[in-house]
Amino acid sequence: MRYLGLVAGLMAGGMFFACTQPTLAQAETDVSVLAGTCTNCHGSNKNWKGVIPGLAGRPEPILLGLLKSYKAGDPNATVMSRIARGYSEDDLQAIANYYSKIKK
Repeated sequence: MRYLGLVAGLMAGGMFFACTQPTLAQAETDVSVLAGTCTNCHGSNKNWKGVIPGLAGRPEPILLGLLKSYKAGDPNATVMSRIARGYSEDDLQAIANYYSKIKK
C-alpha cells in the first residue's frame, strides 16, 4: 500500500508503460515496427536465404491469406499461429502490404 502513491504518480505523469505488441495506430508512420516480429525470422529483403521462407516481394493477397489462416489456427503452426493472433486484421493487412512492396 505504501507504493500506491508512487504508482499513481507515475501513471499520472505518463511514465507507466506496458510491454505490449505495437498496434497499427501506434506504428502508423512506420509499419516496419509491426513487421519487426516477422523480420526476426523471415528476413527483411527479397534475397533472404534463411531456412524459414522470406516474405519480401511476395504478393500481398498471398501474404494476407497466410496471415489470416495462421490467425484462425489453420494450419496449426505452433509459432505462427501464436504470433498472428496478436495482431488485428488491420495490422495483418499493413504487414502484408509492407512486405509485398519490398523490391530488393
